[in-house]
Amino acid sequence: MLALVGLAEKQNALARELSRGMKQRLSLARAFMHHPRLLLLDEPYTGLDENACRMLGDMLSGFTRTGGTILMATHDVDRGFEASDRVLVLDRGRVVYEARTCEVGLETFRARYREILTR
Repeated sequence: MLALVGLAEKQNALARELSRGMKQRLSLARAFMHHPRLLLLDEPYTGLDENACRMLGDMLSGFTRTGGTILMATHDVDRGFEASDRVLVLDRGRVVYEARTCEVGLETFRARYREILTR
């Protein structure tokens, strides 16, 4: 799993010695380690560089292709939309928008998301 997230060379390092992005990748390796059927992810792209974001996107795609389910909270609209079958927007704890990504385009979703944020 460490190799999968690009941390093989850090296998003997203590977690507290890792950078923020490396800690995030370590957390992702731990999440995938037991081959779960459901992943709960809260802002998984935070602290990741562009290469690590691509790696995570590939991991999530592979996970869902093999039947896994992901529930992700993110403010990264583009990556969240790309990784999803459905999108929900919460405002003050209530669902104020819900759509299947195959029925709404990214631009439409982005515009709706911005509209909700500016209320």
